[in-house]
Amino acid sequence: MPAVRKPISPRLSRESWLDAALALLATGGSEAVKVEPLARRLRVTKGSFYWHFRDRRELLAAALRRWEQVETLAVLDAVEAGGGTAVERLRRLFAIAFERRIMELEVALRRWAAREPRAREAVVRVDGRRLAYLRDLYVAAGLAPEAAEARGFVAYAALFGESFVRSPRDAKMRAALILRSTELLLQGLPRGCPTGSGMVKRAVPCSRPRSSRSSTRAIKTRRRC
Repeated sequence: MPAVRKPISPRLSRESWLDAALALLATGGSEAVKVEPLARRLRVTKGSFYWHFRDRRELLAAALRRWEQVETLAVLDAVEAGGGTAVERLRRLFAIAFERRIMELEVALRRWAAREPRAREAVVRVDGRRLAYLRDLYVAAGLAPEAAEARGFVAYAALFGESFVRSPRDAKMRAALILRSTELLLQGLPRGCPTGSGMVKRAVPCSRPRSSRSSTRAIKTRRRC
């Protein structure tokens, strides 16, 4: 009786291929993300690729989802996991964002989005989610919605623009300047009240006067500041 052949195990995980695809996209644009260059980069045969993906088109679609998960959803989860006031969460978010320094990838994705509808849809969705999160944190810290939206927009633009500014070159000076800039983004905000875990999108500002009716609503929505 012939021996039963065991299924061949993939040499690399799906996530390994996706992370390599994003790294290649960051340095060479979407045109550089092809099966053979990826296989060479990962030092594997193309067979590993076809274990996980039907073709390049499926790889690119999955890479967009991976980018959204790792660079947005996971970051927001990390910010929320630390709890604290809205101001504390804003400070944590800025620290994470400035430290990650992923602008090469962000710029490459936006160049891709300029000519590819599915990339444009992903970028619009991610930008919208990030801006909404910033707005909601600023609202929870006590700003009116319009002011919160404007402050969030400025903060988001600062996070992008910082990576393109080449001065000061000294790392310590730059770190100190970023810290002072972060404090400016938080200037004029009340320190807020301590909170537990939970997404800020249901936040009720600490500074809003509360009637007995609003107090009940605050309890039901697990008030966040």
